[in-house]
Amino acid sequence: MKLSCFIPVILLTISLATQAHAEMAYREAGERLDGWCEEHGIPLAEAYYVDSTGTTVSLWHGDPDLSAAEVAIWPIGSITKTFTAMLALELQEAGYVDLDAALSTCVPEIDDMFSEAALGTVSLRTLMHHRSGLPYQLGEPEDYAPLVPIARLLLGKQPRLGHAALLSTVSGRPLEFEPGTGYQYSNANFWLAALALERATGRDYDDLLQQYVLDPLGLEQTTLWDLPQDCLAMPAHIAVNGQLLDISGWDMPGLGRSAGGIRCSTADLLKFSDALRDREGQGIMSRDQLAQLYDFIDTGGSAHGEPYSYGLGISRRFDGSRWMYGHNGTTPGNRALWRFDPQTGETLIIFSSLGSQGLTGLADEMLAILGELEHADW
Repeated sequence: MKLSCFIPVILLTISLATQAHAEMAYREAGERLDGWCEEHGIPLAEAYYVDSTGTTVSLWHGDPDLSAAEVAIWPIGSITKTFTAMLALELQEAGYVDLDAALSTCVPEIDDMFSEAALGTVSLRTLMHHRSGLPYQLGEPEDYAPLVPIARLLLGKQPRLGHAALLSTVSGRPLEFEPGTGYQYSNANFWLAALALERATGRDYDDLLQQYVLDPLGLEQTTLWDLPQDCLAMPAHIAVNGQLLDISGWDMPGLGRSAGGIRCSTADLLKFSDALRDREGQGIMSRDQLAQLYDFIDTGGSAHGEPYSYGLGISRRFDGSRWMYGHNGTTPGNRALWRFDPQTGETLIIFSSLGSQGLTGLADEMLAILGELEHADW
Protein backbone atom coordinates (compact mmCIF):
# COMPACT_ATOMS: atom_id res chain seq x y z
CA MET A 1 0.00 0.00 0.00
CA LYS A 2 1.30 3.45 -0.89
CA LEU A 3 2.26 5.78 1.97
CA SER A 4 -0.23 8.39 0.74
CA CYS A 5 -3.06 6.08 1.77
CA PHE A 6 -2.01 6.41 5.38
CA ILE A 7 -2.05 10.22 5.41
CA PRO A 8 -5.81 10.64 6.18
CA VAL A 9 -5.48 8.09 8.99
CA ILE A 10 -2.45 9.88 10.44
CA LEU A 11 -4.22 13.26 10.26
CA LEU A 12 -7.33 11.81 11.89
CA THR A 13 -5.22 10.32 14.69
CA ILE A 14 -3.50 13.66 15.32
CA SER A 15 -6.87 15.45 15.28
CA LEU A 16 -8.37 13.03 17.81
CA ALA A 17 -5.30 13.29 20.04
CA THR A 18 -5.47 17.08 19.93
CA GLN A 19 -9.18 17.03 20.77
CA ALA A 20 -8.64 14.65 23.68
CA HIS A 21 -5.79 16.78 25.04
CA ALA A 22 -7.92 19.93 24.71
CA GLU A 23 -10.87 18.37 26.52
CA MET A 24 -8.56 17.26 29.34
CA ALA A 25 -7.15 20.80 29.66
CA TYR A 26 -10.63 22.36 29.64
CA ARG A 27 -11.75 19.90 32.31
CA GLU A 28 -8.69 20.67 34.44
CA ALA A 29 -9.29 24.43 34.09
CA GLY A 30 -12.94 23.97 35.05
CA GLU A 31 -11.95 21.96 38.10
CA ARG A 32 -9.54 24.71 39.14
CA LEU A 33 -12.32 27.29 38.77
CA ASP A 34 -14.65 25.11 40.88
CA GLY A 35 -11.99 24.62 43.54
CA TRP A 36 -11.27 28.34 43.77
CA CYS A 37 -14.97 29.19 44.06
CA GLU A 38 -15.51 26.57 46.77
CA GLU A 39 -12.45 27.81 48.64
CA HIS A 40 -13.76 31.38 48.69
CA GLY A 41 -17.46 30.59 49.03
CA ILE A 42 -18.40 32.01 45.62
CA PRO A 43 -21.79 30.76 44.40
CA LEU A 44 -21.48 31.78 40.73
CA ALA A 45 -18.57 32.56 38.40
CA GLU A 46 -17.84 32.55 34.68
CA ALA A 47 -14.49 32.07 32.97
CA TYR A 48 -14.18 32.72 29.24
CA TYR A 49 -11.01 31.80 27.34
CA VAL A 50 -10.13 32.47 23.71
CA ASP A 51 -6.98 31.17 22.02
CA SER A 52 -5.14 32.70 19.07
CA THR A 53 -7.24 30.72 16.57
CA GLY A 54 -10.47 32.17 17.95
CA THR A 55 -11.53 28.95 19.68
CA THR A 56 -13.63 29.88 22.72
CA VAL A 57 -14.19 28.01 25.96
CA SER A 58 -16.90 29.05 28.43
CA LEU A 59 -16.61 27.60 31.94
CA TRP A 60 -19.14 28.12 34.73
CA HIS A 61 -19.23 27.45 38.43
CA GLY A 62 -22.84 27.34 39.53
CA ASP A 63 -25.99 27.73 37.45
CA PRO A 64 -26.60 31.18 35.89
CA ASP A 65 -30.24 30.21 35.24
CA LEU A 66 -30.21 31.57 31.70
CA SER A 67 -32.86 30.78 29.15
CA ALA A 68 -31.79 29.81 25.65
CA ALA A 69 -32.38 33.40 24.49
CA GLU A 70 -30.62 35.17 27.37
CA VAL A 71 -27.04 36.42 27.71
CA ALA A 72 -25.29 36.95 31.04
CA ILE A 73 -23.88 40.40 31.73
CA TRP A 74 -21.63 41.31 34.65
CA PRO A 75 -20.34 44.52 36.26
CA ILE A 76 -16.78 45.04 35.03
CA GLY A 77 -15.80 47.70 37.57
CA SER A 78 -12.51 49.43 36.78
CA ILE A 79 -12.19 47.74 33.39
CA THR A 80 -14.49 50.65 32.48
CA LYS A 81 -11.42 52.90 32.62
CA THR A 82 -10.07 51.40 29.39
CA PHE A 83 -13.37 52.21 27.67
CA THR A 84 -13.04 55.81 28.91
CA ALA A 85 -9.47 56.00 27.64
CA MET A 86 -10.61 54.83 24.19
CA LEU A 87 -13.34 57.49 24.26
CA ALA A 88 -10.79 60.20 25.10
CA LEU A 89 -8.54 59.12 22.22
CA GLU A 90 -11.49 59.11 19.82
CA LEU A 91 -12.56 62.59 20.93
CA GLN A 92 -8.99 63.81 20.43
CA GLU A 93 -9.06 62.33 16.92
CA ALA A 94 -12.34 64.19 16.29
CA GLY A 95 -10.74 67.47 17.39
CA TYR A 96 -12.71 68.04 20.59
CA VAL A 97 -9.85 67.66 23.08
CA ASP A 98 -6.07 67.63 23.33
CA LEU A 99 -4.87 65.05 25.85
CA ASP A 100 -1.88 67.25 26.67
CA ALA A 101 -3.74 70.53 27.14
CA ALA A 102 -4.36 71.99 30.61
CA LEU A 103 -7.64 70.89 32.20
CA SER A 104 -8.52 74.53 32.81
CA THR A 105 -9.15 74.91 29.07
CA CYS A 106 -12.14 72.57 29.43
CA VAL A 107 -13.04 73.16 33.09
CA PRO A 108 -12.24 76.83 33.87
CA GLU A 109 -13.49 76.54 37.47
CA ILE A 110 -11.37 73.51 38.26
CA ASP A 111 -9.26 75.20 40.94
CA ASP A 112 -12.43 76.33 42.71
CA MET A 113 -13.66 72.71 42.81
CA PHE A 114 -10.74 71.51 44.95
CA SER A 115 -10.03 73.38 48.17
CA GLU A 116 -6.70 71.63 48.83
CA ALA A 117 -5.38 70.97 45.32
CA ALA A 118 -4.40 72.99 42.25
CA LEU A 119 -5.14 70.92 39.14
CA GLY A 120 -5.72 73.54 36.45
CA THR A 121 -2.46 72.80 34.62
CA VAL A 122 -2.83 69.00 34.78
CA SER A 123 -3.62 67.24 31.49
CA LEU A 124 -6.03 64.47 30.57
CA ARG A 125 -3.05 62.24 29.82
CA THR A 126 -1.65 62.77 33.32
CA LEU A 127 -5.03 61.92 34.83
CA MET A 128 -5.42 58.69 32.85
CA HIS A 129 -1.90 57.62 33.87
CA HIS A 130 -2.99 58.13 37.52
CA ARG A 131 -0.20 60.67 37.96
CA SER A 132 -2.24 63.68 39.11
CA GLY A 133 -1.71 63.07 42.83
CA LEU A 134 -5.44 62.73 43.51
CA PRO A 135 -5.97 60.38 46.47
CA TYR A 136 -7.75 57.06 46.41
CA GLN A 137 -11.29 58.07 47.29
CA LEU A 138 -12.69 55.04 49.08
CA GLY A 139 -11.66 52.34 51.49
CA GLU A 140 -11.62 48.69 50.61
CA PRO A 141 -14.93 47.33 49.21
CA GLU A 142 -15.49 45.16 52.28
CA ASP A 143 -15.53 48.37 54.34
CA TYR A 144 -18.43 49.98 52.54
CA ALA A 145 -20.22 47.17 50.67
CA PRO A 146 -22.39 46.15 53.70
CA LEU A 147 -23.82 49.69 53.69
CA VAL A 148 -25.08 49.42 50.11
CA PRO A 149 -28.41 47.66 50.89
CA ILE A 150 -29.09 50.07 53.77
CA ALA A 151 -28.35 53.09 51.58
CA ARG A 152 -30.64 51.84 48.85
CA LEU A 153 -33.47 51.26 51.33
CA LEU A 154 -33.09 54.74 52.76
CA LEU A 155 -32.46 56.60 49.51
CA GLY A 156 -34.72 54.65 47.16
CA LYS A 157 -33.87 54.43 43.47
CA GLN A 158 -30.23 55.12 42.71
CA PRO A 159 -29.62 58.67 41.48
CA ARG A 160 -27.56 59.07 38.33
CA LEU A 161 -24.79 61.13 39.89
CA GLY A 162 -22.81 63.45 37.66
CA HIS A 163 -19.02 63.45 37.63
CA ALA A 164 -18.84 66.73 39.54
CA ALA A 165 -20.87 65.14 42.36
CA LEU A 166 -18.64 62.07 42.40
CA LEU A 167 -15.55 64.30 42.63
CA SER A 168 -16.91 65.82 45.84
CA THR A 169 -15.62 62.70 47.64
CA VAL A 170 -12.06 63.96 47.19
CA SER A 171 -12.51 67.71 46.66
CA GLY A 172 -11.46 68.60 50.19
CA ARG A 173 -8.39 66.38 50.37
CA PRO A 174 -4.82 67.38 49.48
CA LEU A 175 -2.85 65.80 46.65
CA GLU A 176 -0.56 62.95 47.60
CA PHE A 177 2.27 64.34 45.43
CA GLU A 178 2.96 67.03 42.86
CA PRO A 179 1.26 66.14 39.55
CA GLY A 180 3.50 64.10 37.27
CA THR A 181 5.96 63.06 39.98
CA GLY A 182 4.37 59.84 41.23
CA TYR A 183 1.63 57.25 40.74
CA GLN A 184 -1.56 56.78 42.75
CA TYR A 185 -4.46 54.77 41.40
CA SER A 186 -7.73 56.64 41.94
CA ASN A 187 -11.22 56.60 40.42
CA ALA A 188 -11.21 60.38 40.82
CA ASN A 189 -8.71 60.67 37.95
CA PHE A 190 -11.27 59.21 35.55
CA TRP A 191 -14.20 61.13 37.01
CA LEU A 192 -12.28 64.34 36.38
CA ALA A 193 -11.21 63.19 32.91
CA ALA A 194 -14.84 62.44 32.00
CA LEU A 195 -15.97 65.82 33.34
CA ALA A 196 -13.42 67.48 31.03
CA LEU A 197 -14.70 65.43 28.07
CA GLU A 198 -18.27 66.46 28.87
CA ARG A 199 -17.34 70.16 29.09
CA ALA A 200 -15.31 70.03 25.87
CA THR A 201 -18.20 68.53 23.89
CA GLY A 202 -21.23 69.87 25.76
CA ARG A 203 -22.56 66.31 25.99
CA ASP A 204 -23.03 63.70 28.70
CA TYR A 205 -20.46 60.92 29.12
CA ASP A 206 -23.10 58.23 28.57
CA ASP A 207 -24.03 59.61 25.14
CA LEU A 208 -20.40 60.08 24.13
CA LEU A 209 -19.51 56.53 25.13
CA GLN A 210 -22.42 55.19 23.09
CA GLN A 211 -21.56 57.16 19.95
CA TYR A 212 -17.78 56.84 19.91
CA VAL A 213 -17.17 53.43 21.47
CA LEU A 214 -20.16 51.13 21.95
CA ASP A 215 -21.92 51.71 18.61
CA PRO A 216 -18.80 51.58 16.38
CA LEU A 217 -17.72 48.31 18.03
CA GLY A 218 -21.22 46.80 17.91
CA LEU A 219 -21.31 46.28 21.68
CA GLU A 220 -25.03 45.64 22.10
CA GLN A 221 -24.59 43.73 25.38
CA THR A 222 -22.78 46.58 27.15
CA THR A 223 -24.49 49.20 29.30
CA LEU A 224 -24.09 51.75 32.09
CA TRP A 225 -27.68 51.69 33.24
CA ASP A 226 -30.60 49.84 31.67
CA LEU A 227 -30.35 46.15 30.81
CA PRO A 228 -30.02 45.51 27.06
CA GLN A 229 -32.63 43.30 25.43
CA ASP A 230 -32.27 39.56 26.12
CA CYS A 231 -29.60 40.20 28.76
CA LEU A 232 -29.76 38.94 32.35
CA ALA A 233 -27.78 40.62 35.13
CA MET A 234 -25.76 38.16 37.14
CA PRO A 235 -26.11 38.16 40.96
CA ALA A 236 -23.97 40.02 43.48
CA HIS A 237 -22.90 38.94 46.98
CA ILE A 238 -20.91 40.28 49.90
CA ALA A 239 -19.55 38.43 52.93
CA VAL A 240 -20.67 39.88 56.27
CA ASN A 241 -19.37 38.29 59.47
CA GLY A 242 -18.59 35.12 57.57
CA GLN A 243 -22.08 34.92 56.08
CA LEU A 244 -22.92 35.36 52.40
CA LEU A 245 -25.40 38.17 51.74
CA ASP A 246 -27.14 38.36 48.35
CA ILE A 247 -27.31 42.03 47.32
CA SER A 248 -28.62 41.38 43.81
CA GLY A 249 -30.85 44.30 42.99
CA TRP A 250 -29.04 46.44 45.57
CA ASP A 251 -25.78 46.65 43.65
CA MET A 252 -25.15 49.92 41.87
CA PRO A 253 -24.40 49.57 38.17
CA GLY A 254 -23.50 52.92 36.67
CA LEU A 255 -22.53 54.52 39.99
CA GLY A 256 -18.84 54.53 39.16
CA ARG A 257 -19.64 56.09 35.79
CA SER A 258 -16.44 56.63 33.79
CA ALA A 259 -14.25 54.88 36.39
CA GLY A 260 -16.23 51.69 36.99
CA GLY A 261 -19.88 51.74 35.93
CA ILE A 262 -20.12 49.46 32.89
CA ARG A 263 -21.77 46.03 32.72
CA CYS A 264 -21.18 43.75 29.75
CA SER A 265 -21.05 40.18 28.49
CA THR A 266 -17.92 38.13 27.97
CA ALA A 267 -18.52 38.21 24.21
CA ASP A 268 -18.64 42.02 24.18
CA LEU A 269 -15.50 42.31 26.29
CA LEU A 270 -13.78 40.03 23.77
CA LYS A 271 -14.89 42.34 20.93
CA PHE A 272 -13.46 45.25 22.89
CA SER A 273 -10.17 43.36 23.34
CA ASP A 274 -9.95 42.77 19.59
CA ALA A 275 -10.41 46.51 18.99
CA LEU A 276 -7.25 47.14 21.04
CA ARG A 277 -5.06 45.03 18.76
CA ASP A 278 -3.07 46.27 15.78
CA ARG A 279 -5.17 44.84 12.99
CA GLU A 280 -3.48 46.78 10.15
CA GLY A 281 -6.05 49.54 10.10
CA GLN A 282 -9.07 47.25 10.30
CA GLY A 283 -10.25 48.48 13.71
CA ILE A 284 -11.51 51.84 14.90
CA MET A 285 -8.22 52.55 16.67
CA SER A 286 -5.30 53.81 14.60
CA ARG A 287 -1.74 52.70 15.29
CA ASP A 288 -1.00 56.14 16.74
CA GLN A 289 -3.96 55.84 19.12
CA LEU A 290 -2.87 52.37 20.19
CA ALA A 291 0.66 53.65 20.78
CA GLN A 292 -0.75 56.33 23.09
CA LEU A 293 -2.97 53.84 24.90
CA TYR A 294 0.01 51.54 25.42
CA ASP A 295 2.43 54.26 26.54
CA PHE A 296 3.09 52.45 29.81
CA ILE A 297 4.65 54.12 32.81
CA ASP A 298 6.54 52.45 35.63
CA THR A 299 4.20 52.42 38.63
CA GLY A 300 6.98 51.66 41.06
CA GLY A 301 5.01 48.59 42.10
CA SER A 302 4.56 45.00 41.11
CA ALA A 303 1.91 42.30 40.98
CA HIS A 304 2.99 39.27 43.00
CA GLY A 305 6.61 40.35 42.67
CA GLU A 306 6.36 40.77 38.89
CA PRO A 307 6.67 44.06 36.95
CA TYR A 308 3.44 46.00 36.68
CA SER A 309 2.91 49.18 34.67
CA TYR A 310 0.05 51.43 33.62
CA GLY A 311 -0.94 53.01 30.28
CA LEU A 312 -3.98 55.16 29.53
CA GLY A 313 -6.65 53.37 31.54
CA ILE A 314 -5.03 49.98 31.00
CA SER A 315 -2.39 47.97 32.83
CA ARG A 316 0.10 45.31 31.81
CA ARG A 317 1.70 42.56 33.85
CA PHE A 318 4.75 40.41 33.09
CA ASP A 319 4.29 36.76 34.02
CA GLY A 320 7.91 35.77 33.52
CA SER A 321 7.67 35.08 29.80
CA ARG A 322 5.38 37.71 28.28
CA TRP A 323 3.32 40.80 28.96
CA MET A 324 -0.46 40.48 29.13
CA TYR A 325 -2.64 43.56 29.07
CA GLY A 326 -5.98 44.35 30.70
CA HIS A 327 -7.43 45.41 34.03
CA ASN A 328 -9.12 44.09 37.15
CA GLY A 329 -12.44 45.38 38.42
CA THR A 330 -14.28 45.41 41.74
CA THR A 331 -17.82 46.55 42.55
CA PRO A 332 -19.92 45.96 45.67
CA GLY A 333 -20.81 42.30 45.19
CA ASN A 334 -18.77 41.40 42.10
CA ARG A 335 -15.22 40.95 40.88
CA ALA A 336 -13.79 40.88 37.35
CA LEU A 337 -10.49 40.10 35.62
CA TRP A 338 -9.59 40.75 31.99
CA ARG A 339 -6.30 39.83 30.36
CA PHE A 340 -5.34 39.64 26.71
CA ASP A 341 -2.26 39.27 24.55
CA PRO A 342 -2.40 42.02 21.88
CA GLN A 343 -0.05 40.03 19.62
CA THR A 344 -1.90 36.71 19.51
CA GLY A 345 -5.40 37.63 20.68
CA GLU A 346 -5.32 35.08 23.49
CA THR A 347 -7.81 36.34 26.08
CA LEU A 348 -9.00 35.32 29.53
CA ILE A 349 -12.03 36.86 31.27
CA ILE A 350 -13.21 35.83 34.74
CA PHE A 351 -16.32 37.16 36.49
CA SER A 352 -17.25 36.36 40.09
CA SER A 353 -20.49 36.97 42.00
CA LEU A 354 -18.63 37.83 45.21
CA GLY A 355 -16.75 41.09 45.64
CA SER A 356 -13.27 41.58 47.07
CA GLN A 357 -11.87 38.19 46.09
CA GLY A 358 -8.50 38.24 44.34
CA LEU A 359 -8.54 36.64 40.90
CA THR A 360 -4.90 37.09 39.89
CA GLY A 361 -3.65 33.76 41.21
CA LEU A 362 -6.55 31.87 39.65
CA ALA A 363 -5.94 33.57 36.31
CA ASP A 364 -2.26 32.60 36.42
CA GLU A 365 -3.16 28.95 37.02
CA MET A 366 -5.86 28.82 34.34
CA LEU A 367 -3.62 30.49 31.76
CA ALA A 368 -0.87 27.97 32.54
CA ILE A 369 -3.31 25.08 32.00
CA LEU A 370 -4.93 26.47 28.87
CA GLY A 371 -1.69 27.92 27.54
CA GLU A 372 -0.34 24.41 27.08
CA LEU A 373 -2.89 24.04 24.30
CA GLU A 374 -2.18 27.49 22.93
CA HIS A 375 1.52 26.77 22.51
CA ALA A 376 1.45 23.01 21.91
CA ASP A 377 3.61 21.86 19.01
CA TRP A 378 1.50 19.31 17.13
